Amino acid sequence: EGPIPNAYIPIIKTEKNNQQVVTILDGTAVINNGKMIGKLTNEETIGLNVILNNATGGYGIVTINGEKISIEINNSETEIQPTLNGGNLKAHIKVQINSTLADNTSTENIDEEWIKNVEKKMSEQAEHNLKKVLNKLQKDIKTDITGIGLEVIKKYPNEWKKVQDRWNEVFSNATFTIEVETDIIHQGLIHKNREKYQDRPRNNPYKFKREK
Repeated sequence: EGPIPNAYIPIIKTEKNNQQVVTILDGTAVINNGKMIGKLTNEETIGLNVILNNATGGYGIVTINGEKISIEINNSETEIQPTLNGGNLKAHIKVQINSTLADNTSTENIDEEWIKNVEKKMSEQAEHNLKKVLNKLQKDIKTDITGIGLEVIKKYPNEWKKVQDRWNEVFSNATFTIEVETDIIHQGLIHKNREKYQDRPRNNPYKFKREK
């Protein structure tokens, strides 16, 4: 058992599909001291994996002037910068999302200004999702499974010993700031409406990767 007695495991359920029984993911169970004390939805699980730096691949959709734009997420990188002062925790979570445009049918010209607007919308959406999962873990479940505690241990090993026994309380009262930057990799020339950047798979569910 590690220094933080919290864990998370995927929830798997079965259902019938065309008279066949299939297994599907149904969110994430939050574990504290060996007991399930809460659940994250699939959407919240994506946010958790971003914080844990375990997310890779997938799609995001943003709306620009009433049109839905599909973004293919190549990868994301997350850096957590904690500050512990006594029992007061602050942490800055910085996320870099690298992506490309997926199939796009926008009626607008795809120029640099348009790309920057899409990047801004994607960053705002990701920030909202991260705040949502953090708020649920802090205020509802009151349990740290984000890896923030592990970063505190690395940076403040001596101070950690003083808050270890009440870490979930410290986490629940912490202040977090989130910074998301999205880069859309695209061809340098201006592309006119309804052009595709390149052929991409149409079915690519969001993948999860656990670092070893």
